[in-house]
Amino acid sequence: MAKIEKHRVLVHIFIWGVAWFLLILFFIEGWDDPIRFLYRGLPVILSLLTLIAINLLYLLPELYFKKKIAQYFLTSLFLFIGIIWLLNNDLLIFSELAEKYNIPERLSQQKRIAQGGTWLRYFIPLIISFVGSTLIELTHFANKKEKEAISIEKEKLDTEMKFLKSQINPHFLFNALNNIYTLTVIKSDKAPDNLLRLSEMLRYMLYDSNDGKVPLQKEIEYLENYINLASLKDSRGLNIDVDLDKSLPGLKVAPLLFIPFVENAFKHSKIEDLKNGFINISLKTSNKQIEFIIENSIPNAAFTKDKIGGIGLPNTKQRLDLLYPNKHLLSISDNEKVYSVYLKLDLK
Repeated sequence: MAKIEKHRVLVHIFIWGVAWFLLILFFIEGWDDPIRFLYRGLPVILSLLTLIAINLLYLLPELYFKKKIAQYFLTSLFLFIGIIWLLNNDLLIFSELAEKYNIPERLSQQKRIAQGGTWLRYFIPLIISFVGSTLIELTHFANKKEKEAISIEKEKLDTEMKFLKSQINPHFLFNALNNIYTLTVIKSDKAPDNLLRLSEMLRYMLYDSNDGKVPLQKEIEYLENYINLASLKDSRGLNIDVDLDKSLPGLKVAPLLFIPFVENAFKHSKIEDLKNGFINISLKTSNKQIEFIIENSIPNAAFTKDKIGGIGLPNTKQRLDLLYPNKHLLSISDNEKVYSVYLKLDLK
């Protein structure tokens, strides 16, 4: 919640107070007649300082910064009217000074003559102080928000850098090379295709993924290459169901956004268990939205592999918060038998 620091309020009160003290003292010749200054100038100064304090401590933080613009202007208007009415009708404690200190009769006569137009004399210093202090704090608030935005952007870039440095899972790479080597030893026709898949994955990770946004088709190809290479571990075939919608290949998305969930599924599903292990992957696109769903089996016994490498779900959640603020929905559920991830992205 936006707040204005108390020391800034005190600085405003000091500067505006000194400025108007000198101006009013000069214009009403307070040096020659201090009682006249005390009676006519001091109430105005105290009123505008009170107005500044209320504006900075309550009106701006509690109304304006919370987007209650109409309430802010209405409250300010009523506050103005109330203060000017008090000053114009001498309801402040200074109204007793004339009797207490026997102020000369000429001051009372001047007050009665000017009674009808004093509101303008009060209004000018009040409105200048109110608008001036407000503009200064709004400028300060905007600069503060800009610095926060720059800080968030820096955090985003730092996160991206960590992500890019840790994106290659060395265990997966080692297994893929081993499996391709085995295919070449047995002179399998699958060896060249899988070597090309690995080459495309590395190129995508090292070069294409440096862009802020990539075509969805690139992401889909990367996922397919990963799944195909990961499936080489068992020639009997694995229980993997993949449904990736390619109807809108040009949609732009952040690179390597879905792979952490796929890696996580292969790590924890014990997919080698052909009887109980499974992974289901679905990606649907519609109206500038992407829905990504992945489910995997949970073994009865605790099981984890490939602990080293990969992007990691916490980093992925942070990326989503930074890259798609208020434009994504991530739901993860675990019912002891099935681990499920649902991710919806709004690309508008």
